Amino acid sequence: MSSASRSFHRGLDRATVLRAALVVADRDGAQALTMRRVAAELEVEAASLYAHVRNKDDMVAGLLDLVLDRIEIPAPGPTTRDWILAGLTAYRRTLVDHPGACALMTSRATMSPAQFRLVDALIGVLEEAGLSTTDAVLGEVTLVAYVLGFVTQEVGRSPAIGPDTLRLYAALQRAVPELVSTPVDDRFNRGIDTILRGLDIPRGC
Repeated sequence: MSSASRSFHRGLDRATVLRAALVVADRDGAQALTMRRVAAELEVEAASLYAHVRNKDDMVAGLLDLVLDRIEIPAPGPTTRDWILAGLTAYRRTLVDHPGACALMTSRATMSPAQFRLVDALIGVLEEAGLSTTDAVLGEVTLVAYVLGFVTQEVGRSPAIGPDTLRLYAALQRAVPELVSTPVDDRFNRGIDTILRGLDIPRGC
């Protein structure tokens, strides 16, 4: 793109701005996401972005929708557990692909439209499984918090535990080999199963 073309911001639209914002968040981290950094990614002035996003919060909401709209709500499965595991597995994989979005979700006080869509679907399925609305909401909050926390640990750097430290903590001595030997997918699935058992959703449901 020539400097003359850039000066007129040809081809710049909301979708382009949001894709650039996602690149910045995934590559440099959620804390690096600013209007100025996104503008630099697009090789334009920051002021030009405001024709397409109202402010940073609007840009973040649009970025989250861009990511979360890629998650397909599963078709009804044989059991509620199958549906929930399939849906949350898709949720986790999408966030692993876009760790910047995961960090942004946990730092915002409001939800984007795509988040509302996913929340509504999960609460509805839990209600259909026989939970009261109150318990369905508590279940949804717990399951989503679990996924976000799991992904945050999955994409982050594991804390180094030296042998001298490990010798001081008997439970950790047993836990670390167990964690290392268990595939990450299995750990994720077992955590979901633990939550669903706490919600009293039987395996055959």
